[in-house]
Amino acid sequence: MLLLRSSEVGKARKAALRRLMPFFSEVGIIDLKSLKWGQLRYDRNSRVYQTLHAICYFVVADLLPSTEAGGSHAPQFTDSNMALLFQRFVMAYYRRWHPELKARAKMIGWNICKDAPQSSLLPTMNTDVTLSFPSGRTLIIDAKYYSRTLQEHYGRLSIHSANIYQIHTYVTNEDKKHTGEVDGMLLYAMTTAYGAMSERMTLNDGNIIMFTTLDLSQNFESIKSQLEGIITYRSEA
Repeated sequence: MLLLRSSEVGKARKAALRRLMPFFSEVGIIDLKSLKWGQLRYDRNSRVYQTLHAICYFVVADLLPSTEAGGSHAPQFTDSNMALLFQRFVMAYYRRWHPELKARAKMIGWNICKDAPQSSLLPTMNTDVTLSFPSGRTLIIDAKYYSRTLQEHYGRLSIHSANIYQIHTYVTNEDKKHTGEVDGMLLYAMTTAYGAMSERMTLNDGNIIMFTTLDLSQNFESIKSQLEGIITYRSEA
């Protein structure tokens, strides 16, 4: 209904949407402004809708009227919407094409004494995508969508400090027994400012932490090739 009312949707697409509407005759219309997207939860039976809901959130945030004076739309294609969509896309890809990797978002527990009085004050660690390989190896992917892939300080380019600290913390706390079997990757949507990049470092325990860009301007087969390359990283080490 929102798309049908939008002046930004072409006539042919609106006609296609109208042909679909009878199938939703038994579905009620809700106030999208009141919908709390962040509280949606998914289980094994409903997670198939997770990516679709992320796309819907992206469309809704773009088309709902703005509360700002003189504005008729929310900011289009905001980084927050795109970041969520990018994260959901990576998750959905590995679930679709590699179910054996059991792609999921995972809460990582801190590798500390559980009776420590300060433990309740620590922030939660929730991964974007965690892949579990049949060999026993784990890859934690943190998907990032920024207008600037790198940070600059006094003319020196480097990975965003908070990002590298975050993925390092995820890896070291997940690998509680120091086996070296847990690796991490910062996966950035590629920007024209810096182009394609691929870097890696190895920790003392043998864990690998990688920094990689994904070019979303390619056709899907090329994007698929890059995503396939990500899960063969150990053979390239």
